[in-house]
Amino acid sequence: MNYKKLLLHFIIFLLAFGTSLIPTYYYGKIKHDRYYDGTILKVQLNQIKLMKETLNHLKNKDVLKRDININDIKIAFSPMSFYTIIKVKNNKNAKECIVFMHDYYDVREEVTETVNINDLTVTFGTYMGTPWNTQFLGWLEMILPLKVQSLYKTDKQPIEEECKKTLNKRKISKLSWWNNPIKSFEKYDFVTVAFLFFLAFSYIILYLILAIKTQNRYFKDVKNTLEKLKRENME
Repeated sequence: MNYKKLLLHFIIFLLAFGTSLIPTYYYGKIKHDRYYDGTILKVQLNQIKLMKETLNHLKNKDVLKRDININDIKIAFSPMSFYTIIKVKNNKNAKECIVFMHDYYDVREEVTETVNINDLTVTFGTYMGTPWNTQFLGWLEMILPLKVQSLYKTDKQPIEEECKKTLNKRKISKLSWWNNPIKSFEKYDFVTVAFLFFLAFSYIILYLILAIKTQNRYFKDVKNTLEKLKRENME
């Protein structure tokens, strides 16, 4: 077995691996921004519109046969907290102020829509999604046996301090191809697919560059040798 050839292919693979991370990062960023700033934002705004119309409908006391309270909103809308920020304030009792939200995402807008119903003011906000840098480094941790950073670290949320935040942080499961390849395969996402494409493309390009340079070097050596032999024969 030619160990020099194996070593050469391994070096080319390492170079291709590092090179492919660059286009993978920017490809993933474009997909990430389009997803969170486009699709997800529209979904959040549609959810807010739906909840707003529901509250406007509940303004009619004949629906509940009584005034709506904070607990009613908690029961109705707390399942939506992972998707939409909901803040409820009692205008008569300042102590009754609750925020329904998760710490998983940063806040895009703290206030997008406001609905007044009886003595309550209900405010809706939107999440901006996990930053791409964090997601990319988390993906890098999954494919490399290295500790890159703590996953899903978010900034302090700009929510009013006098309001009580009710929901806990979301549990995050960290996956690694090295520790659990089966579960990691389930997280085989578009970033991994793009990375494998850029890895193969980079490997082929680097191999061709090396092959062409080697071929040119041998061609020059052969040419010089032939010219030398020609000169010797002429002498």
